[in-house]
Amino acid sequence: GCQKVFGLVKSVGGSPGLGAQVVYSANAGSTCGSTPITTLAANEEPNGIACFGDDLVVVSNDSLSHHYADRDEILLGTETWQEQTGGYVAAHGPRAIWTLKPGYAWVVGVGGYVYFLSAVGDAVAVQDAGAATTQNLNDVHAYDEKHVLAVGAANAVIYTTDGATWTSVTGPAVAVALNCCWMASKTTWWIGTAGGQLFYTVNSGLTWTEKQFSGSGAGQVRDIV
Repeated sequence: GCQKVFGLVKSVGGSPGLGAQVVYSANAGSTCGSTPITTLAANEEPNGIACFGDDLVVVSNDSLSHHYADRDEILLGTETWQEQTGGYVAAHGPRAIWTLKPGYAWVVGVGGYVYFLSAVGDAVAVQDAGAATTQNLNDVHAYDEKHVLAVGAANAVIYTTDGATWTSVTGPAVAVALNCCWMASKTTWWIGTAGGQLFYTVNSGLTWTEKQFSGSGAGQVRDIV
């Protein structure tokens, strides 16, 4: 629920340096702890995080893999991290992950690759090998088992209506990187850009409308929930 919170911390240089960590709280942030992701090397950064059943999953482009540990054990400080490299394609590592429910997770990565993950200990399966787009993908979100959206560099927007076959549609910001996305329904999508803008569509990307907010056009829109 809302009491248990997990976040990522990238590695910190220096001597001695600190590797990537998960920051956690069991009481909505009243107290927090942190733990190293021991299966990531000191020079390997995490890119995305998601809950998957009883586990927490972290994807890393640097390691070309995902890493997982039991969530309750993380909160107790007794977890054992494991790594799964199976199914990931060289030079097309993961950059973001979204879990709909146990058995349904999508991982997106470099060169437009889309992977499907059905169990944390299993290899991922390639759903799209850069056919819908060759741009690096930055975020992914699923509305249900069939309707999934992903966005990335250079205005890239791709989606599926069957949970497996991906197609592209023109995004809302020409030549601008799209950082994040959210499917409010099968056809209503929200997208945040590296130019600090927020856009939505109610017709699966046929037309786009900008949603102004205080600070529009400044900085970057990093996430949507």
